[in-house]
Amino acid sequence: MTQKSDMVLIVTSGALEHPWGRDDAAWFRARPSRAHRVRRVYPGEFMEADLTAATGWHAVVRKIQANSRLRLPVCFSSKARPVMDELAAHALFDLAMEKSEGTMTAIRVRREDLRKARGRMQ
Repeated sequence: MTQKSDMVLIVTSGALEHPWGRDDAAWFRARPSRAHRVRRVYPGEFMEADLTAATGWHAVVRKIQANSRLRLPVCFSSKARPVMDELAAHALFDLAMEKSEGTMTAIRVRREDLRKARGRMQ
């Protein structure tokens, strides 16, 4: 089952019918120590039509439990997505929540914003 709340999807086991749900499940299963990841969005993943990988959008994913994840759409200001280790992906998720001011809407992220967020976590 997938529950929609604005731009955040709470993913439970029924969401494995979607390609992004299967991809996230496999990725986290292969990396049990990770709780965050950043990847390109899938077509139709988010409700806004222009949030596609072709337009530079990514999903930042936070694992809540084995089959529960939160996803937020983000777009980086530069063409290249920065390398995302656990700390950076965690910082990006927190930054996305902060920048959206709790409305959980899509945001654009500048490299300097990500550096600041990552610095606060160290």
